[in-house]
Amino acid sequence: MKNKVALLTMAISSVLVLTACNDDDNTEITIPATNGNHAPTLTVSAKTVAKEAAVEGVVIVESQGEDKDSDTLTYSLAGNDTGYYAIDSATGAVSLTTKGAEAVAADKVLPEIKVKVSDGKDEVEKSATPKIGEGSTSDAPKLTALLANDDRFSTLASALQATAGDSTNNLGTDIEQLNDITLLAPTNEAIDKTLDILTIQMPELDTNNSGKIELNELTAKPELLKSILQYHVLTSKVEAAQVASSLNKNLPTVNGLPLFVTQSGTDFIIPSQAIQLANINKAAGAADTAQAKVDLTSTDIAINNGVVHVIDQALIPPMYDIDETLTRLSETKQFRSFLDIVSTANGSVAGASSDKDATSYTVLAPNNAALNQKCIDLNPAAKGQTGGKDIIDANNECFLEPVAGYGSEVNKFVPVSGNIKSDTMFSAELPEIKGNIVLANIIASNGVIHITDSLQ
Repeated sequence: MKNKVALLTMAISSVLVLTACNDDDNTEITIPATNGNHAPTLTVSAKTVAKEAAVEGVVIVESQGEDKDSDTLTYSLAGNDTGYYAIDSATGAVSLTTKGAEAVAADKVLPEIKVKVSDGKDEVEKSATPKIGEGSTSDAPKLTALLANDDRFSTLASALQATAGDSTNNLGTDIEQLNDITLLAPTNEAIDKTLDILTIQMPELDTNNSGKIELNELTAKPELLKSILQYHVLTSKVEAAQVASSLNKNLPTVNGLPLFVTQSGTDFIIPSQAIQLANINKAAGAADTAQAKVDLTSTDIAINNGVVHVIDQALIPPMYDIDETLTRLSETKQFRSFLDIVSTANGSVAGASSDKDATSYTVLAPNNAALNQKCIDLNPAAKGQTGGKDIIDANNECFLEPVAGYGSEVNKFVPVSGNIKSDTMFSAELPEIKGNIVLANIIASNGVIHITDSLQ
């Protein structure tokens, strides 16, 4: 007898189930069904990390997911019962937790890392074995080899070679002789962006009169170029996980001038004097020029004597000392009174300092409003009589026009040396001060300036 067949179709998840019925048996046939989605692909790779560098937060596995449908991908860990690992759900980077770092220090064997990526519909899982302690930074490439093999840094590689001038050694090979350094490496696009800023600050370098400094014009000045590039090299090894604990502090560079890193949202920013001054003195309503920031997707690139972090803009070391920086700040008028006091009474910040042997300074510069208030404090009867005008004269004196019932009042300011401290201290390193810092960490070649709302 012929089979009497009835087909029942049911779509279950991503399969199609066909149930065939006849007189003798029931048979289920399962075939794939399409839901219109392409599953993501995933690649995971373990980074070789020396034991001494395996601290909390250090990235030990990188993940790269791709999705043909351009769906948003989310990463997660499978297992992780030990709690040794943490994963960035947006990037797939796997790092050590506190427990993981302690396990490494205790020479425990770390378990396999299982990474999952999902596009919201389908999920893929891949594994990687940690490579902690299997190598050290000495196994990593030299700096010049790393740059030569990465097209992102071809301009930086050429610039380092150009610092040789008439010498046989260039800055790239010199850096390779140092121990435990951090290179903040600008990409080709980052260097081009910075040439625009340098043109504003040093227009005399534009010898071609093209309106923008070209790289060949900068390489024609090997000593200046060397100074700029040295400012990108920290004299200590700072892993990405350690950046957060180094915010707003002195970070010495091979240039000799310190830089500092600050944070804005999730971004790590490296301010430069050139951009700070441009933003402070910009026209009302004009947009700020962005400062350089660390590309958090390209950190801890190993070289045999340290690490490399990619930055999205080259750094310009401070060109002006504190006195010149104060002069340029005073173009906004709100800082002019303090500059006048220092210049008239002492000639310079160094002259006003209580430490004449200091080579770098921290200046707590009160704004005009703070100095005006001091004048009023010295002359209580004149409160409310200033009409909002600055009342500091060019002789370091606080002068008030006669007020009904009172005579003219003149008071010498107290010495300003208390506002000037020896040694460069960024905001996080400052001892307790009077009042508040209203504008912090303005960089100078011999120190740093903080604008305050009170005389110290």
